[in-house]
Amino acid sequence: MIKEMINNGLERIGYKVIRLRKYLLDMGDHQLFRLGTRKGFGYEEAVKFLLRLDVGLETPMREASIPEKSLHYLERFFSSYFPSDKPIIALHIGNFVGISLVWAADYFKRIHQDSLVVSIDPNLTHRGISDPLKAVVKLTNYYHLQKNILFLVGYSLEKTVGLDTGEGMAFENTLENLTLLSKGRYDVAFVDGHHQAAYVSKELGHLFHLLKEGGIVVMDDVDEFWQARTGLKDVYDKVDEEKFVKEQTDGRVGILRKR
Repeated sequence: MIKEMINNGLERIGYKVIRLRKYLLDMGDHQLFRLGTRKGFGYEEAVKFLLRLDVGLETPMREASIPEKSLHYLERFFSSYFPSDKPIIALHIGNFVGISLVWAADYFKRIHQDSLVVSIDPNLTHRGISDPLKAVVKLTNYYHLQKNILFLVGYSLEKTVGLDTGEGMAFENTLENLTLLSKGRYDVAFVDGHHQAAYVSKELGHLFHLLKEGGIVVMDDVDEFWQARTGLKDVYDKVDEEKFVKEQTDGRVGILRKR
């Protein structure tokens, strides 16, 4: 139900909502998919699939994606947190080539087949990869997750001067618009898009209203590398404790819980 509600509401205000089957057929490459053969997400398999698509170089692809060990870390946390008899409704901000997005959709689908991940990304060139959404959609279809991911092509907040080149969709303030449609409906949100501290802090403010009580936020790159460049680790370390509780971190991803 939430999928139809978001689809209808956002299309009325102009968002582009990707319908995966049509997009797959338009792009071709049918021989890569062999639909019906995938049994579940595999990190190395996903990387190899993307390399076969000739999306980009392997090193930047791995560096800009949540590493496999951190995804296993999240699995261990989630396994004792989410019930196994209800669909999980998630947000995922920032796709890049889709590795963590597709992992999340696959993991939550194993909890309940009707789980849904709402993805927000403006589809900008990153790390030399142009139109990365094409690769993300192909990876989604490869793992049979067409019914478990809803793509919203836009910015979580406002466009950032210097990053937007006019190549991506112009839609802005997606989190604010989602609050109008689905306030308090989300179990978990992944934050892995913009890396400027002030921007991410503002995203957390919107996520507080979108998450259910006890909902989880997963922040990527809360490490010393990004702390030295943008102060991102401080956003996690100094989070508003009236709104969120710091649960735990592996040094790469940090987990927050809404009070």
